[in-house]
Amino acid sequence: MPHRPRLTQGRRRALGVFFVLLSAAMLSACATRPVVSPAVVSLQQRTADWQLHRQALARLDHWSFSGRVAVRDRLEESWNAGLAWQQRADGFDIRLSGAFGR
Repeated sequence: MPHRPRLTQGRRRALGVFFVLLSAAMLSACATRPVVSPAVVSLQQRTADWQLHRQALARLDHWSFSGRVAVRDRLEESWNAGLAWQQRADGFDIRLSGAFGR
């Protein structure tokens, strides 16, 4: 008959903590999120919010964005392009990259 090592008190406690955490993780995976109904907002409130948003945007004078796109068609032909835009007060810098000669 093979001899199995005995678990020490520390290992037994660590194994118990492990199984408690494992059980909690498994139970939380089964939990569902409560259904949140969309808030009913009046047209006047939405209009006021939009005006505040427009005012905040009007104060922006420095901003930038960049992005890339890659396209592959059914014939397995592909191309990609990039765009970078920097706006500084009344001036701007636009950089386009890609295969524009196609």
